[in-house]
Amino acid sequence: MELIKRIRHQLHDRMIERKLNDRIQRHSIAFEDAVSIGVLFNGTGLAERDQVKKFIKHLEKQGKTVATLCFIDTKEELPNFSWPYFTKKDLNWLGKNNSEAVQKFIDNSFDVLISCGDEQVLNDVSAQSKSKLRIGPIIEKEYCYDLMIAQTKQNSTFDYLKEVERFLNKLKTNAG
Repeated sequence: MELIKRIRHQLHDRMIERKLNDRIQRHSIAFEDAVSIGVLFNGTGLAERDQVKKFIKHLEKQGKTVATLCFIDTKEELPNFSWPYFTKKDLNWLGKNNSEAVQKFIDNSFDVLISCGDEQVLNDVSAQSKSKLRIGPIIEKEYCYDLMIAQTKQNSTFDYLKEVERFLNKLKTNAG
């Protein structure tokens, strides 16, 4: 069983790496210059959704346009869920995502994409994103993010997002 799981992960990683051949021109951007921000997160828990919602309000007060996509760790449809989302049901055996919401999010060239979580499904979306700057947690697969920031279990999602904003405020725009 472990061998099958390892083979599946290797095939999945190859599939993602092949999609990355279409290189996007990426560059840093000062937070004050960023207009559109994408937030990618695991929305399975109500606490995480509330913290992301709080951060989105904070960004919108600064004049940012924010779009979200959340992963819900279930195979069930959620007809009354108000945010764009995808579930395990949208993933095939190799982990390839077949969700229209995910493709729309990937195709959006945000000034900044912020990923809150180290789940493989979130990393895959970030890796394929057309965003100018992708920020996420520290993981082994460096091709998923342009800037990685430590996310500890002790920090809440909101604390992590505020740390990301602190780093963004230190960046200068570089049109690469």
